Amino acid sequence: MYLKPNTTIDKVEIHNSLGKSVLVSSKPNDTINIQNLSKGMYLVTVYQGNRKSVKKMIVK
Repeated sequence: MYLKPNTTIDKVEIHNSLGKSVLVSSKPNDTINIQNLSKGMYLVTVYQGNRKSVKKMIVK
């Protein structure tokens, strides 16, 4: 499973449900491999310039 951004972004962080950082990508415009993530809910934080967006992601 991979994440592929469709806009230009600066950084992506993925945190597990306990708030622990499990993945940080400083090259987020490339495809991000999330195959090694365990099943569960994650929070994906996307940084674009001075904007920050947080979305839920469920890995099945």
